Amino acid sequence: MNRILGPPSYENWKSASLEMDAIDGFEVPLFTDAHITGNIQDGFGPYKFLNPIAIPTSSDTIIPGVFLRVENYLELHIPSPEEMSSTDDMHYHGGTLQDEIAALSSLILGVRLKSGGITREFNKDEDPRGKPVLFQLNMNPTLLSSGEKLIIPEARSTINLKYLDILSTYPTIAPEDAITLVKAARIYQDAIWIAESEPELAWIMFVSAVETAANRWSTMEATPIEKLRTSKPDLEKVLFDQGGEKHVKNVAELIVPYMGATKKFIDFLLEFLPSPPVNRPREGFQHSWEVREIKKSLNKIYDYRSAALHGGKKFPAPMCFPPIILNNIPSEVPTGLSTMAYGGTWKIEDTPILLHTFEYIVRRALISWWTSLVAPE
Repeated sequence: MNRILGPPSYENWKSASLEMDAIDGFEVPLFTDAHITGNIQDGFGPYKFLNPIAIPTSSDTIIPGVFLRVENYLELHIPSPEEMSSTDDMHYHGGTLQDEIAALSSLILGVRLKSGGITREFNKDEDPRGKPVLFQLNMNPTLLSSGEKLIIPEARSTINLKYLDILSTYPTIAPEDAITLVKAARIYQDAIWIAESEPELAWIMFVSAVETAANRWSTMEATPIEKLRTSKPDLEKVLFDQGGEKHVKNVAELIVPYMGATKKFIDFLLEFLPSPPVNRPREGFQHSWEVREIKKSLNKIYDYRSAALHGGKKFPAPMCFPPIILNNIPSEVPTGLSTMAYGGTWKIEDTPILLHTFEYIVRRALISWWTSLVAPE
């Protein structure tokens, strides 16, 4: 039986480990608004991360902060008539091999990284230094920003490429896990890329990145009451007060098809919940890291996500604002007793967390899940 194939970047790494000669190669710029330091020449199979020491000319400029050099070991695949006779989108995420590596790197480092078009090709029996090409300039990304105050300040920071170390485990996980990991990383990559200009959409995409991984991770079968308790604890109490445990059970069995997604989302993030940030603002500007409080916030986030997708309601404006900076440390939560903006009004208890705090939880939870996929040596 043929084994399941992983993403192209995964299969290329697997092929490189067989110590065969590369077929060809290429370089692509990875654009970013972060300051990238360090250089990686080995340890990552067929991939090298070369630092051109690019210096941004302004705070909202993206630059080719890294050049990704790829040694290609994959033969060009021409699909057969049989393969073309049915739909197969198991590997589809809307990108290429270099987009996969850029997305995984963006997830690991927590900065914006997107691949541009190929700028240099390496072909056998030609100049070993490669041939410069510029016919893919239209593939270079653009970055929109809504102002000087950053919604995710940590994304525009100085980061060393040495922190990519977990990427070396990528070819060791199961191919099915690699497919899910790449899809989740691609959604995360898009979310952090648009966060400064479209934070309401970034919220939805961060949730989707978690759901992508949670669907793969979740194998437990909860009872209808457990799903109701996780998704709508207030509703469970109302039902119990009206008719007791039997009434809760009867209603839960009718609505469990709509509760499962929320439970997987929350269970995943609670299972892989990271420690609180090392540098935190003073009390009153922190989000509680008690599981009970985190769970309440996650329930609200998922409710807002559902309302955004199915009811046309955008995420509350206070949760999309840039954080207040206190002694160079961003607030983790909106401030004030209530906020009025863009025709809406929200009490503070209905806007429990800021986008950059949620990004912190999402990114580290996804990386922790990735770590759990790696078999012990």
